[in-house]
Amino acid sequence: MAKSTHIKLLLLRAGTSEWDLADRLSGSADLPLSAEGLAAVQSAAADMPEGSICQVWTGPEDSAQATASAIAAATGAKLKVIAALHEVGVGLWEGLNCTDAEERVGKAFRQWHEDPTSVIPPGGEPIAEAADRVIEQVRSLLTKARGDENCGVCVVLRPMVFGIVRCWLKGESISQMWAEAEHPDKPQWVLVDRESVRTSTTQDPRAVRCAS
Repeated sequence: MAKSTHIKLLLLRAGTSEWDLADRLSGSADLPLSAEGLAAVQSAAADMPEGSICQVWTGPEDSAQATASAIAAATGAKLKVIAALHEVGVGLWEGLNCTDAEERVGKAFRQWHEDPTSVIPPGGEPIAEAADRVIEQVRSLLTKARGDENCGVCVVLRPMVFGIVRCWLKGESISQMWAEAEHPDKPQWVLVDRESVRTSTTQDPRAVRCAS
């Protein structure tokens, strides 16, 4: 049977860790869900009917895997952890909160928030390279996925890579990464055209629309 030309995608930001709640940059730090994060994840999973998701993909971080596991358990979906979906590394800035960063690196940190592609944290991963990595992986997953317009797929990501993928899906500049990385009040499905995803580096907005 031929694959459907469209696929429903649920892009989820991983539940919060204690560092997230303290507004600290986690980068490659592998942290578990906070109590608040676990409660929110369990609540979101409880609202997802069994059979609504066929596949769940996530990065390797503990909080991302715990989030994805809850979604997979609730819906009966198959779960796969993919190393290439890991969070952006922030090098020597790892663990800093906004106040610490302002005091220690000032202008560079502010510029990084205004345009993440213009500054590379010492020892960190360039945002442009992270975008290439994660977008290529998500594109590949979507073009090969078993899901369709009825049984969707879910991608669970840590905040920065979550923001990057949202920018891509919406056809926005990566400079909007921080705004898109904000935790949404309600998970939103989008309907993605497989062919457009396969052939476009920057998503054509006509290829993605809200899905009920």
